[in-house]
Amino acid sequence: FVIGASNRPDLIDPALLRPGRFDRLLFVGISDDVEGRRRVLAALTNKFSLAGDVDLMRVARCCPPRATGADLYSLCASAWLRAVRRHLATKEADDGAAKKGTARGAAAESGETIWVGQEDLVVAAEQLRPSLTEKEAARYQQLQAQFAGSRQGSNAQPQQEQAPVYSQPQQANVFQDVYL
Repeated sequence: FVIGASNRPDLIDPALLRPGRFDRLLFVGISDDVEGRRRVLAALTNKFSLAGDVDLMRVARCCPPRATGADLYSLCASAWLRAVRRHLATKEADDGAAKKGTARGAAAESGETIWVGQEDLVVAAEQLRPSLTEKEAARYQQLQAQFAGSRQGSNAQPQQEQAPVYSQPQQANVFQDVYL
C-alpha cells in the first residue's frame, strides 16, 4: 500500500493521478466549525496538564475561522510556553530549576507539573493569526473541486463504492527486487 500527502496536489505529476493509480483521494480541509476545532485542540492538548478551569469549547470559539491544524498546534505551544513562563516567574531567583536551560528541562528537573490554564489558551487564541488567507482557502476549495471532477469525469455520475480487488503476488518473487 502507498499513502501520500501533499499540500500542493496541483504540483503532483498528472501520470500519478490517472484512474487506477490511487484507490482513494482524500481532501482534508480546514475545520470550519467550532466543534471540529475543539476536537483538534483536545487531541493537541491530551498530554498537557490542563487546569480545572479549561474549557476547550470556549478556546475554540476564540480561534479565527480559518485556523488550520498547524495554527492550532502553534496556539497550544504558545499557551504551554506562557504557562511555563508564569511558573518560572513565581520561583525564587536563585532556584536551580529556572537555570536549567530549557523550559521543559526546568519543569522536569524540579519534578513540578506545568499547569496550562484557560487564560493561557485564550490569550494564545486571541493572538493567533491564521496562516491561510481567504484567497488561499478558496484556492484549496477550487483544487478539491478540480480533483474530484477529474476523478469522476465531467458528466459522470457518482459511483457506488466498490471493494478494491487485490491479487496475490507469487510467493517466489515477492522479495526478488528488495535490497536491504
